[in-house]
Amino acid sequence: MSDHAPPDIDLSAHMPEVVPFPPLPPVTDIAVGRYRNWMHSVREERGEMAAASLNYQAEAHRSLLIGAREIRTFAPFAAARSALETLTFGQRMGLLMFGLVVAVGLLIWPLNTATVLLTAIGMVYLVDM
Repeated sequence: MSDHAPPDIDLSAHMPEVVPFPPLPPVTDIAVGRYRNWMHSVREERGEMAAASLNYQAEAHRSLLIGAREIRTFAPFAAARSALETLTFGQRMGLLMFGLVVAVGLLIWPLNTATVLLTAIGMVYLVDM
């Protein structure tokens, strides 16, 4: 390789003359303005979608402590709709009250309580057929 610099070449003689465009009609200015507004709204929507996507990713990659175990669900975890807890508070209280009534009934009227329970179980069986 040689250490010589390339010779200076004047390209201006070979370049075409730049001619400005004629002015655009007013209708075109209106259309360009509408297009500019539309592009701005699309850019804002994309920004909102990107922010929502980042929030989703942050929520999805968060570790959760369930019981004594730390887990990663790889999707946002909605505890209210999760099958980890299949009974709501009201359902638990209802079952607890039903169990207490049955226990008291078995202590006070064992034969009558057993008859009512077996009749109820039989009716559920027959209706479910």
